[in-house]
Amino acid sequence: MPGNDDEGALFSAVNDYFLSRAWPISQHDTLPIVRMEFATDATEGTMFVQVFPDRRRVVTYAVLPERVPDDRRVPMAELLTRANSALSIGNFELNFEDGEVRFRTSLDLGDTDLTDELVDPLVQACLVTVGDHAGAIHAVIAGSQTPEQAIETVWQQASRVDFDFR
Repeated sequence: MPGNDDEGALFSAVNDYFLSRAWPISQHDTLPIVRMEFATDATEGTMFVQVFPDRRRVVTYAVLPERVPDDRRVPMAELLTRANSALSIGNFELNFEDGEVRFRTSLDLGDTDLTDELVDPLVQACLVTVGDHAGAIHAVIAGSQTPEQAIETVWQQASRVDFDFR
């Protein structure tokens, strides 16, 4: 569990954000990380929110469960690059070693206190963006659409996603 006072305060703010919404979370035993399972109409995954107290940063990661096969990683990298070029908050990442796709948002707090009003856009941007792009990611993994076709579909249908927080 969090150690120093600043770490404890930042972690408590993140934890309180999820608890106030009654979203089921779990906490890492020793690190300032909150974990939450999520589902959209197009995918499911795991969100992690980590506090970096020494840097006064908060980072969210939404990790998709399906790994990109070796032969689909270059097309996936193209899709995620096309997606990133249109995003104003956050970015997609692809681990070329294991094929994991994740989306990350982050906030550098500086001297600002962490509030729900700062946590909420990080969490919402992360979840909505993953929901918006999940179909395209699955289509490129399956080879049923090119990266260009898949991103065009995303841009036509953006933000029509409902969430189920388990």
